Amino acid sequence: MLHLYDTATREVRELALREPGKVGIYLCGPTVYGPPHIGHGRATLVYDILRRYLESTGLEVRLVSNVTDIDDKIIERAQREQRPWTDITRKCERVWFEAIATSRWWGDWTRSASTARCSSRATVICGSTARAPTSNTKSRFATPASAR
Repeated sequence: MLHLYDTATREVRELALREPGKVGIYLCGPTVYGPPHIGHGRATLVYDILRRYLESTGLEVRLVSNVTDIDDKIIERAQREQRPWTDITRKCERVWFEAIATSRWWGDWTRSASTARCSSRATVICGSTARAPTSNTKSRFATPASAR
């Protein structure tokens, strides 16, 4: 079985399953205050590789990632540009999901927003795109109309 570093105990520990044959992973996703950058991609790629590895061992994996859509950098930018913070985050979130939808390493992810508007939005569970993206890839990652 896989051994991972546990930041809570500061020890390397064997991965303990809460439910036999199933693993849940939560990833704190990007903070969407500007265009996607290599740091966003790195974190996403690392967890996608972990997900694929765990699946290759026969485990069922549910990988959930949020999008941090309220943060000091977002508020500061909104004040500097004299516009609502939601204009910035909605655009940057849309750009993030468009960028990630075109990558070939995107896997099965569930995503949500950090703010209260999350409760008014459907959680999106994405299908596997281990193959090259198809013509319907964007529709699976599209930001709901209420978030535009």
